[in-house]
Amino acid sequence: MPVFAGAAGAALTQVTALGTRVVATGYAWRAGSAPVPFSAVSADGGHTWRVARLPVPPAPAVVTALTAAGHGFVAVGHAGPPGRPVMLAWWSADGLTWQGGIPAGGAKEDGQAGGGTIVTQINAVTAGNGTLTGAGFAASSAAEHPVLWHARYR
Repeated sequence: MPVFAGAAGAALTQVTALGTRVVATGYAWRAGSAPVPFSAVSADGGHTWRVARLPVPPAPAVVTALTAAGHGFVAVGHAGPPGRPVMLAWWSADGLTWQGGIPAGGAKEDGQAGGGTIVTQINAVTAGNGTLTGAGFAASSAAEHPVLWHARYR
C-alpha cells in the first residue's frame, strides 16, 4: 500500500466496505511532526490502493471510528492539543474526497466549577435508517461517562 511522500510510516486503524469499495483510515507520521489522518481506498478487492489525507485543523488529529453510511462513508475522531481535543466528523462519497467539521455536541463547557471542558470521543460508529450511532465516552477533569452519539445523514 502506498504512503505519503516523506512519511516515515503509517498505520491503518479502521476499515469498512460499501459494495466492492473498501475504505480504511489511519494515520501517517514523519519525524518531528504530528500524525496525519488519511484514508486508503481499494475498488478492486485490495489489489490496488489510493490514499488521501483527511482535512484537519492545524492540530494533531486522529480517526477513532469509521462506517459505510448511505451512499458513502463517515469517519469520526478528534483533533487538538492533548487534554483538550475537539470531536470531528468527516464524510465522503468515495473514501478519497473528504469534508469535515465539528458535529453538534462535539465539545462544550459543563458549567460546573472546576469541571472544565467536556471531551467526547466516539470509538465505534454504525449507520442505519438515516441515523449514525456512535459509542464512546465523555470526560472532564471531574468525571468520565459512557455516551451514545446520534446524528442524521442523507
